[in-house]
Amino acid sequence: MENGFDVLRKINVETKTEVFPDISFAETVKASLTYKYAPIVNRFNEARLYPEQPEEGYRAIDQLNSGPEHLKQYSSTLLRATNQEHYDYLLSTIDQSANARRDLHRSGIIPQFGAEVFDAVNWMGIPFARVGSFTQSALRGGTATAAVVGMQEGIRYPFDPLATKEEVALNIGASFVMGGLITGLVTIPAQRRMAAMDDGTKEFKSFSKSTEKKEPKADADGSIAPSVFTDSWLFKAVTTPMKRVLQSKLIPNSVKMTTLKIANDSGILLAMNRNNQKVGSSVHQNSKQFEGEWAVLQTELMPLWGQSTGKGVTTAFDYTLNISGFERWLENIDKKAIRGEKAADDLEAQTMDKMNTFYKNWETRLDEQGLIGSAPVLKKFIAGRETRITKTQRILANGRAKSADYIAKLEGNIKRYSDELDEAKLNLEDISGTTSINAPNEINFRPRYFDINAIKADRAGFERKLIDWFRENPLVARRTAGKVTKTVMNTDEISLKQRASDATDNILGIKDITDPEIGYYGMGKSKHFKHRSLDIPNKLILDYIQTNPVAIMRAYTSRVGPRYEFSRQFNGASIDDVLDDAMDEMMSSGMTMQQSHAALKDMRHLYKRVVGGVLRDPDSWDQGTAKVLRDLATLNFLGSAGLMTLTEPAKIMMEHGIGKTMKALTGVLDENKLKLAGRELRVGGEALENMMNSAHTRLVDELNNNPFKSDIFDKMKNPFFLLNGLGPLTKILKDIDAMVRIDTLIDYSVKWTQGKATKMEQEYLLRYNIDLELATNIANAPWEKSSDGMYLANTSAWTDTIQFPATKAEVVSGNTKSFAADGTPEGRYRPAFYNAKQDKIYIDEEYIKDVMWPLRGWENPRVEGVTPIKEGIINSPDDYVAFIKMHEIMHSLNRPEDLGILIQPSKKTSKAKPKISISSKISSLKKRATSLFDEANALEKPSVNSKEFNQALEEANILRSNTIKDLNKNVDEISKASKESQDFYESMQSGFKPDDKQLKNMLEKETKLTSTATNLKQELADIDASIKNLMTSTETASAIKGIEDSVSPTSQKADELSTERVKIEGEIQTREFLKESKIDYDDLSDGLKNKASDLAEENYSINNRMDDDGDSFLAEASRQEKVFNEELSKFKKDAKAELKVLSKQKTKELKPVDRLTKEQNAAYENAINDLTVKEIEGQPRTSAETVREFRSALSSGVLNTILMGTPADKPIITDGIAYIPMRVAKQFGMKEDAEFKGYARIENGLLSLPFQFYSYSLASVNKVAAAHAHGQLKDRFLGTAISMGLGYMVLQYKTPDWVEMSFQDKLARSFDYSGTAALYSDMVYTAMSTSLALGGPNLTGGLLEPRFPQQPNTIDAVTGLGGAGLSIGAEIASGVKDIVTGNIGAGTAELVDSAPFTGLWFLKSMFNEFENMLEKNIDGEGDGVTGFKRY
Repeated sequence: MENGFDVLRKINVETKTEVFPDISFAETVKASLTYKYAPIVNRFNEARLYPEQPEEGYRAIDQLNSGPEHLKQYSSTLLRATNQEHYDYLLSTIDQSANARRDLHRSGIIPQFGAEVFDAVNWMGIPFARVGSFTQSALRGGTATAAVVGMQEGIRYPFDPLATKEEVALNIGASFVMGGLITGLVTIPAQRRMAAMDDGTKEFKSFSKSTEKKEPKADADGSIAPSVFTDSWLFKAVTTPMKRVLQSKLIPNSVKMTTLKIANDSGILLAMNRNNQKVGSSVHQNSKQFEGEWAVLQTELMPLWGQSTGKGVTTAFDYTLNISGFERWLENIDKKAIRGEKAADDLEAQTMDKMNTFYKNWETRLDEQGLIGSAPVLKKFIAGRETRITKTQRILANGRAKSADYIAKLEGNIKRYSDELDEAKLNLEDISGTTSINAPNEINFRPRYFDINAIKADRAGFERKLIDWFRENPLVARRTAGKVTKTVMNTDEISLKQRASDATDNILGIKDITDPEIGYYGMGKSKHFKHRSLDIPNKLILDYIQTNPVAIMRAYTSRVGPRYEFSRQFNGASIDDVLDDAMDEMMSSGMTMQQSHAALKDMRHLYKRVVGGVLRDPDSWDQGTAKVLRDLATLNFLGSAGLMTLTEPAKIMMEHGIGKTMKALTGVLDENKLKLAGRELRVGGEALENMMNSAHTRLVDELNNNPFKSDIFDKMKNPFFLLNGLGPLTKILKDIDAMVRIDTLIDYSVKWTQGKATKMEQEYLLRYNIDLELATNIANAPWEKSSDGMYLANTSAWTDTIQFPATKAEVVSGNTKSFAADGTPEGRYRPAFYNAKQDKIYIDEEYIKDVMWPLRGWENPRVEGVTPIKEGIINSPDDYVAFIKMHEIMHSLNRPEDLGILIQPSKKTSKAKPKISISSKISSLKKRATSLFDEANALEKPSVNSKEFNQALEEANILRSNTIKDLNKNVDEISKASKESQDFYESMQSGFKPDDKQLKNMLEKETKLTSTATNLKQELADIDASIKNLMTSTETASAIKGIEDSVSPTSQKADELSTERVKIEGEIQTREFLKESKIDYDDLSDGLKNKASDLAEENYSINNRMDDDGDSFLAEASRQEKVFNEELSKFKKDAKAELKVLSKQKTKELKPVDRLTKEQNAAYENAINDLTVKEIEGQPRTSAETVREFRSALSSGVLNTILMGTPADKPIITDGIAYIPMRVAKQFGMKEDAEFKGYARIENGLLSLPFQFYSYSLASVNKVAAAHAHGQLKDRFLGTAISMGLGYMVLQYKTPDWVEMSFQDKLARSFDYSGTAALYSDMVYTAMSTSLALGGPNLTGGLLEPRFPQQPNTIDAVTGLGGAGLSIGAEIASGVKDIVTGNIGAGTAELVDSAPFTGLWFLKSMFNEFENMLEKNIDGEGDGVTGFKRY
């Protein structure tokens, strides 16, 4: 088979038929990229622009036959044409490809090699490089690049009409050279730095390890881990509440930790993570899992609905056909439950039971945390208030409060605590004697959310319901003078009407009906959630409350869940309590009131974002206006939003590495693996956007996403984001990342427990709140493994399940594809077994649950003589799976001979011995080698007691100890300098460019480090010389000689043992070498044993030479490996022939074959079962905390990869809120806010408009740019290169053919679309367009052009800065103005251009033509150009 170099040698370079002028380097780069990527993009555009079937009357073959003869060589391409325009397009692509080849032919070899530097693919080998020689790095990098180009060429070849097989081979060969050259050159600086540092570190590593002391665990540092980027103004300029707290040098660390517990999203590395510490999952992270509960419940209820209709359920990407039908069905059943009616059938009964269980769980949780009233909870709360009063009084008494403002603050706290204490005591008296915490007059617990629109539409009807209830229930509880009394209210018509009217006014005055203070009504008033002052049962006012169970569950869990989690994490404290404590800590640390208020403002705003309720008046006119403008912009401008997700697979590759990602992408075809990953995400509360009609929130901030408030635009969003592709693609990408992330989290956890995890992998886990203890729990959890080696998780089956003991056997999940025979029913499927030869356990969990569990085989075993399993071990399908898995693990750890069950030879084979596995033999030999080593060591220790010798040795040790103490003084300084040098060069690799002074300083530090290391080396040599002099001195010579004489016999014995050990270790090496070929050492003749030993040694030598100098190794390695492979092949052939002869001889001697008898087999299975039961009863259980933390890490990680802004990512102004310091606010007569002390608060929905589409970009600052800087990505360079290539594909698709773009613009725009530059590239383009719109210069000096042509226009400048909502509003206003002023065509076109759905990627060309037709035919002013506004 020819390779690229063979083809290169055959090319005739002497013949040149035509001479063209040389071209510029820029044209060479353009031609190179066009040659590689244009065929792929052109084919994609062709599929998009032209129909598959020919137009009526058109035949491409006729046109080809009538055209020029030379075109027939491209017939396979041209015959695809379906009309004339299509034919012309194909001709243009052929011409484009030919021109690119012509230009490359005109360019010299040096410019062509230079152009390859601009192809991101050639840089893909960098992540595969290791610090070694140039040749080693080049080999690795070249191989990696060639592999990627091989895939690339496989895609390009069928699409390029001019491509040939020889050309493909040449390209792959050339990529090997180019990729290897770039990779090798890039690693040279690292090689030199590492070589310089090695000498300075190796010498003190040996003694620093022996003298290091256990340091006390440092306080957890909640600051963002330092790096060149995160410490720069560029990062800090994108200011957020979280950043300000974590990067402050004034705020105490305890306050930072509190902030992290509220709103951390694991999106950025913390300093404590580098110190082997974790934060723990935050309120924000854990509360998402409650959303997973209602999503799982909905998923369980849908099949019941499908059965009830007889039509089943049709769902794709979480979009359910006829979802409204499901909601109506569920609503009718839930109304029955509220009214206390019985279910009509079993399906309704199951539905009611599931709904009641859902709310019962919440009722229990809230009661446990004291969020609803109960006597024990109120008593605990009363004790807590009394403690806070005492603590605050103590602070005032001991003089710790210095400033008058702080003293006033503490006095105010005492007043608040006292009022809450009195209120709690009254509540306790109110509910005394009550056992139920459910609302009075209710059968089943349900939250109540009033339907404001329904009440407004029929206020009279609602008030009649209230009047009837008040008339029949006049007795109410009233508090008077601190006493709770029962009062009978007046029941005359006037009083009843007034009371009903007042109650209705109160309800209609509610600003946010989803507020938990409004939505939950329990028995008695707790310190948070209100009781029902209006105790009319839900069943009487069903027409005036929200009754859609799906919307109610969503509202309830999204608002109550975070409140519950906050209370759980902060031991029942309220946000005011937590902030009071933070204030005390900050004031104690020396901060001023003003500084403390700034921190508390950020912390409280983060809390509001997490628990909901950022907006105080979501129904105000400005919020309504802003929502309409945002919705119009969303439904128009995001028509191609799905295309923007095409770059996100690159982020998955960056995060996990290309190997894992490619394995997952191939695993997409495995529906079960993808479903399992999707299910894990769902229970973790992630990837619910399509179920919640919120896919747009990836790109658009949505502050008042009220599930009960749905206008026409809200109803449009789900179909819109289905059609533009964002919804389905987001779901797919999240499921894929989840599949890889599950593997990553378990893989890193297993590695850490085995001591094999890298520093980066440990920090990665710690960032996601997995420390070594939790990693151990995850490693021992009942995860599964697919046939391709990917870890799989089913955390729903983890809680309280056993942890499995370690086994070297690989566990493979899924269809075992194995069928039993030999004494069993023919063809019986084997759902679980241990294969000793492969050392693998195969287990089909689904089959065991679905088929075997109902049969209850453990109660009546199939195998004769096997006893049933005792009761209480297997109680569920998951228990059965766990038992069988443990059973097979016991098989892998305990062979029959290990349990004393020896294979009984038959009469004809009385001399035969039991066959022992290769692994067992190697293990036994290793134990013997270890024993010999220990025995020899013991013999070599002198046992003679000599006074002179001991004295000399003591003096030597004292001298050595004193010298080491002196050396230890330098260890810290050297370690610090070494770390600083390493960080400096790593930051250079990440893009940091030092100036001459910085570089000089670092070189001086490195010189000092080398000098210090040299001095250390000399001092160590002096120690050794001193000891040697002592040991050879006259005074000790006789003593030492006496010792030598006495130990001579034992030394000789020790030498004999060591010789035997070396021999055994050689045999172990040979056996392990043969194990890969499944050849047993004992089966070979002596001659083949010796040959195998030689080959094993040669194999060891070759592997070790890989670390030698690559420059001399390259040619020699190829020759040696070739010789080795030839010898190995011959050896295997000889061994196979010898073993075949031996096998025939044994077959004659040993028939019938030795095997366990039926009785032995039963005894073996019973013994394994006994071990299994013992392990199950003795093994620790996987805790609910382990499951919660794993799910949190999974869902947070997916959200940090398939990006959407979190509370930690966004500036406050994006919420439409601004806080003005009182020193400024009071100048304008503004009042201090009651919650945010020290600030006046402004809330206006229009303030948020400029940031409408910034959710993704703001998230990428932390999750992409900072992750690059912190080294938290597995494949930074490769992922960036691939994202650039995908960004270029998006650019090509979005840019019309008639738009010309320079090379630098294409490069910059590809970088912009890749998402790698986060927010910053968008800021550059926005600044450029704004400057041009204001009549200013191009800020790049003409190097780059704006995204869209921009003429001076002040309105464009304002709307550009004002955001998409303002832009769409201006366009609509302009269209209306044109129509009013007589430009009907232009105005109508502009209104059409601004309408929802007209920007969808598959409709925009049609609408562009329609708009152009309107302008041309009505106004006569069309420019004939279509698509200008939309590319």
